[in-house]
Amino acid sequence: MLKSGPPKVPEGEPTPPPEYEINVTEANILSSAETPLPVGITDDVNVGLDIRLDNRHLDLRRAHVNAMFQLRSRVLQYGRDHLIGEGFQEINSPKIIASASEGGTNLFPMMYFDTPAFLSQSPQLYKQLAVLGGLERVFEIGPAFRAEKHERIAI
Repeated sequence: MLKSGPPKVPEGEPTPPPEYEINVTEANILSSAETPLPVGITDDVNVGLDIRLDNRHLDLRRAHVNAMFQLRSRVLQYGRDHLIGEGFQEINSPKIIASASEGGTNLFPMMYFDTPAFLSQSPQLYKQLAVLGGLERVFEIGPAFRAEKHERIAI
């Protein structure tokens, strides 16, 4: 697998299904990068968060960044599996709502197809409606948008 560098064109014959692999016999370099990459992929280059986020597709190739996403995925899957095993059902509540129905004072207003809307602050109302609708045990893993000024993560 090619990790980084200039684009290459593989040549060769595909192997029979279900492997769907190509045995490469030759690779031609089409062009070389004129400047170094803004984010190091194989080496540990310290760059600012703004550069990392502007080049997220490159940043995600860094082993330690990729490992954090893999760990997060496994933890979320473990949580889902546990709750489903305990008889819960996963729901997905709306994230864009038409009115400030959640009682919060600091909302994120936005326009949605030329209509005023807000980002949802909590799935609580929708979880309660799901229970009233006959789903006895529900859970949701997802974002909540709160316009709070603080520097810590709300868990």
